[in-house]
Formats: sequence, C-alpha cells, structure tokens
Amino acid sequence: MSARRSVCFIDTNIIANWVLAEGGVLSLLVDKYELDREFEEIYRKRYSDSVDLVELILENALNGHKEFLISNLSLQELFSAIRDELRSIVLFKKGYPISRWKDPRINPDFNEEEYHDVYKKVLESFDILFQGSSIQPIRDIQSFDEKEYWDVFSSILFLVKESQTQDVILLTTSIFNKADYFVTKDERLIKSTKKILKENYNLQITSPKNARRIFSREIRHHINTEP
Repeated sequence: MSARRSVCFIDTNIIANWVLAEGGVLSLLVDKYELDREFEEIYRKRYSDSVDLVELILENALNGHKEFLISNLSLQELFSAIRDELRSIVLFKKGYPISRWKDPRINPDFNEEEYHDVYKKVLESFDILFQGSSIQPIRDIQSFDEKEYWDVFSSILFLVKESQTQDVILLTTSIFNKADYFVTKDERLIKSTKKILKENYNLQITSPKNARRIFSREIRHHINTEP
C-alpha cells in the first residue's frame, strides 16, 4: 500500500509572486513604464523563494508524490495582489516616496489597456500552474459544509489576535481538507498561528523557503524508495 500523499495549501502571495516573475507580468510592466532592468532584478529577488517553490511543484507534478491545493479565495485575492504591485510600480515611476504609497489620496488610475494586458498574462499563467493538476484550485469550505466549522474558525480568529478574517477562512479551509502544510510568505501569520495550528489541528504553517527544503527532501526519499 502506498503512503498517503501530504496535502499542502499554497497561500495567495506565493502564487502572485510566481505570476509576476515567471508569468511575465513584471517584465510587461517594466517595459511599459520604461524602467531599468535593475529594477526588475530587485523585484525578482523579492519573489525568488516563492518562484523556487512553485518551480519545484511544477517539475515534480507528475510523480504523484504530493497534493498541492489553492482555494478559490486565494485566486480572487491574487488579482488584488497583482493590482497592488502595479500600483507600487506606478507610484515608483512617478517619484512618490514609499512612505506615501498607502495614502489613498494618491491612488493611481489604470486604463483599460493596462488592465487587459495584465489580465491576459495572469490567465496565461493559470494555464501553466493548473494544467495537469500541478496545483489544484478548490472551493472554500463554508459554514454549512462542516458541522464544526465555526468551532475551528472562531478559535483561530479569537485566540490569534493578529489574525484577519480572510487569513482565518484560508486556514479553516486547509484544516477541513486535512492539510499537512500551509505555505505563506506572511511572517506575521506564521509567527502568530504556528503554535495553535500545530497543537490543535496538526497543520504546519511555514515559509516557501522552508517548504522547498521539506518537499525536496521528501521527493528525493520518494524517488529512492520507488520499486
């Protein structure tokens, strides 16, 4: 009998980083706003841990070793993450200091051409990410799906004071899908929820860099023990 495959949930920020770097969105924006390639390299370094993890997933998608999931909510959030990066690039181009980037009074407008160009790149990225079930999109667990939904949801929301509603929805969906890992770049979320998730729900929340080490080791073990 083969061993149970580990289940891993991928957070929005991991996928957004890969779409920006490898999906061509970042290059598109750098060209459009005539930014120096050094700017692109700086951004790519920020995304590198996420990109390395997703590339590992795509390279090993067919070996049946691991099940990688992403929730519908994360895919919806991805578009917001892409929009925020676009906003940052526009503000950088216009010379606004970082301290003012969150000021709603300088929120830039995007025209339809910019939107359609970025949207097309994101959809092309989806074809790569989700083909052959490399990463499987699933719907979020709702309160009427599971009898103990509110027990799990409320315990995380109340006992982790730093938690946000959307974070808790994603974590609750992970728990009810019997996930072993939840991978995110959100260090705040990792630090604040690590103990309660592991002790109460046997869910390990971790960074993409650490996840890549774990999965690389398990993939090598899987290959070495194949009959």
